[in-house]
Amino acid sequence: MISTDPTRPSCRIRVLWATFLIAGGFVQTSAAKQESLEPSTAVEQLIQWSAIAETLAPDDCLDHWIDWETHLQEGLIEGAWSEHSPADQRELGQQAYHLLKVVDRLVVRSGQLDTEEQFTFQEIAISAARTAENEEWVLYRFFRLARLHQESGDLEHAIRLLEDAINACPAAPNTLALAFLTLAEFRAQCGQYQEALAALDSCEQYKHQGTGPRVALSLPAQRAGILLKQGLPDKAREFIDKSLQLASRLRSEGLDASTVVVTAYLRNVEHALAVGQFRAVDKIVEEYLADRRLFRAEPRAAMTLRTLLATAWMARVEEEPSLRERGVRQCQDVLASPNSYAADRWKCYVLLTDDALSQGDWEEASQHLETLETSIPESSRTLAQKLEADCLAARVTLESPAPVAQLPVIEARLEDRMDELWSSWNAARLSQEEVGFLLYREARALVSQLFRVSKARSGDEGVWRALQHLLRIDSLGSVFAELQAVIPQEPRDAIASLVDQKRGLLMFPPGDRVTHVVAVDDRGIAHEELESYRALRDLTGAYLQCLFRPATDSNRHQAATEDRERQLAREIGQRVLPATIQEKLKSWSHVQVVGTGFFHSIPLEWLILEDDSRVGLTRSVHYLPSATLAPRLDERARDWRHQDVDRHCLLIGGSRPSSQILSFATGLRQLSIEKPTADNLLGSYPSDRIAAILNESATEPALQAMEGSATRVLQFLGHSVWDGNRPGAPLGLVLAPTDQTDGVLWAPEIATLPQASFAMLTSCRSGSGRERRGDHHAADLAGAWLAKGTPTVLVTKADLRYDVAVELSQSLHESLRAGLPPAIALQDVRRDFWNKYGGQAPLLLGMVRIVGAGLEPVFPLHERSSPNTNQAWWLLVFAGFLTMAFVWTKRGKLTKPKATPPGS
Repeated sequence: MISTDPTRPSCRIRVLWATFLIAGGFVQTSAAKQESLEPSTAVEQLIQWSAIAETLAPDDCLDHWIDWETHLQEGLIEGAWSEHSPADQRELGQQAYHLLKVVDRLVVRSGQLDTEEQFTFQEIAISAARTAENEEWVLYRFFRLARLHQESGDLEHAIRLLEDAINACPAAPNTLALAFLTLAEFRAQCGQYQEALAALDSCEQYKHQGTGPRVALSLPAQRAGILLKQGLPDKAREFIDKSLQLASRLRSEGLDASTVVVTAYLRNVEHALAVGQFRAVDKIVEEYLADRRLFRAEPRAAMTLRTLLATAWMARVEEEPSLRERGVRQCQDVLASPNSYAADRWKCYVLLTDDALSQGDWEEASQHLETLETSIPESSRTLAQKLEADCLAARVTLESPAPVAQLPVIEARLEDRMDELWSSWNAARLSQEEVGFLLYREARALVSQLFRVSKARSGDEGVWRALQHLLRIDSLGSVFAELQAVIPQEPRDAIASLVDQKRGLLMFPPGDRVTHVVAVDDRGIAHEELESYRALRDLTGAYLQCLFRPATDSNRHQAATEDRERQLAREIGQRVLPATIQEKLKSWSHVQVVGTGFFHSIPLEWLILEDDSRVGLTRSVHYLPSATLAPRLDERARDWRHQDVDRHCLLIGGSRPSSQILSFATGLRQLSIEKPTADNLLGSYPSDRIAAILNESATEPALQAMEGSATRVLQFLGHSVWDGNRPGAPLGLVLAPTDQTDGVLWAPEIATLPQASFAMLTSCRSGSGRERRGDHHAADLAGAWLAKGTPTVLVTKADLRYDVAVELSQSLHESLRAGLPPAIALQDVRRDFWNKYGGQAPLLLGMVRIVGAGLEPVFPLHERSSPNTNQAWWLLVFAGFLTMAFVWTKRGKLTKPKATPPGS
């Protein structure tokens, strides 16, 4: 197009002028290679090259960069400019850096250099910044170099680079803020959340300097990202909203905060994906794309956002098939863009491979997988990417026309990766403040594919091999470490003591898109694949609504609701327990369940199988943290049973929530335990072997004073609370407050309580804690008691009425005292409640569960008789003696010979 502006030279003249400059540049480049240039000549040359670069298209600039790079390497890195004076060197460094900034904009950011060439470019830029003696430039280029190492999968090197650069450049406040933010991001990716938060705290001091407002906006978004990784999406949302509000206000005041706004939008999308709110992603992305200025300012972030959007759409394809085409198109757009990150391209190839497999197109899936394998070299992949590639390769192999030949290779590959994952986990720290282990989601996918591949290759023996890896994952946790258990080499050894003719083990190994179920008893093993929990979500929601329905006055409506509840219970039972698994369950009277994460809020005890009766009414059910922990729990229970313990029962009752507790747990009322109620609960035990700490006396110091004493049964009857601001220990038991305490015994503080053989936590939602990834039950109260040394714990997954809790507790105390194990005693209580309350029994019981060694009796034989039974026995014996004496006396009178009359 010809310019119509008379003040501008024509296009032809400008092209000739650019050609002349380029030619001159090449001549000077050749001369520079022959001899060291004078400072003024070298500076003029660099200025001229910068002017040339400004007129070039990206492709032409790339061609020229090959020659410029050689000259800059010789001058900056190889020391060709070292003979000049310090002032001349600073000037050379400044001009070189200005040229590099132009090349960076035109060549590097457009993705025209491969990874190795980008490393070289950043090293040259660091040398130029050092020569110019500009700490801001040096630190910024170190930041860019660290980002390259992070994208290549070398996070440890990236963190070291940033830390060294921060220490070496203390006078660069603007870039220091960016470096600290990036350091926090890298730390969080490694699971070092406390160190990440410390980096953000260091960043706080720079938010009012230079680019302060942008840093101030980035801080809440970054904190939100760390909270998301900790599994606290609700708390993360608070910081995300704060970031967006600040961005909106500052943009209205004229501040260009595009980078920060993009970051906040990305965090919003991550939040929505983390909690499964896929529909919310559409709205967030629409808001972002509506601002074209942001789109143009951050093209790479836009590609990341498109990738996240495609991920959300592809996750909803089962619900809305029309989203498939839109998701595929988004992936194709990202792959076609030169502005996309390598991680985004990787994710898009993963989505396209998965889509092709779901469509049954094995050839297309193979092509996408081949491109995926070559997109990022093996040595540059993160562990998560390695696991993702392995799982995709397993799926493609299983669905290939002739999978048999490749199965041994794929199985060995998956097992090697599992060993690598195990090693990285085993060496990782586990703090009570951390959420769990890295890559747990990817490990679930790996276990899922191991089950499929191993079973396809070797049948039941393959299932046992896959089970061995599952047991290793389930044993990675603080509870396992506290129990000092040993991981057996052979899974049969771990399970042998858990099964017999009446007792079976039901395991739900988590998978990626499917969940598995494994049933083991003395007859062998059975394995089936199930739908994911997401596929059951609507069904289970309707079931729980029926199960916990309020009472109704209409008999017809009540009958219809009960019929609907039975229908849903039977349908869910068939989908989570296939026919082959139910066949094994028929011969079991005791069911041990591993994998409560799959059930979440589904009460297995209330499902209906082959007949019209509930599982929990015909079988005793209890839950295990893992199959490897169960033998150790049983061993603890047997040790307890053989010990003589002075106290039989300790009752801790009553709750008086303080104002501090009511600030986040609204609606809690003061709960007082009356003396007659306490006497009834403790009436099954000898009066000299009981203790009660009630109401105002139930304080934390009072409980800690009893630390050294042990008890058979410890019951807490009161309130439990959840505090989302405590990521490591959100659940606690409400006590009476003191001047020094807030009146809550949080999970870590349970270690200060007296030892117990059986802990009864009869409080609302004491078992509803969030399960830590890789560390089952560690975030709820059951995990705290198991780690402390208690082999068996009773918790509730829902609300529990006070009068029902008292009735349930009294029945349990009587059954335990009679010698029944906790799981069987609870089964009897369920049956009694069902006979008494009918359809209201689930609501009244509040999904009470036994966790741990539920089939081991709490009391030894010589401690099982109650004081009332002893008195009755002695009364019976005394009555027997009286009866015998009466009979003997009566018989003596009847058989006594009559006197002989005189003279006869």
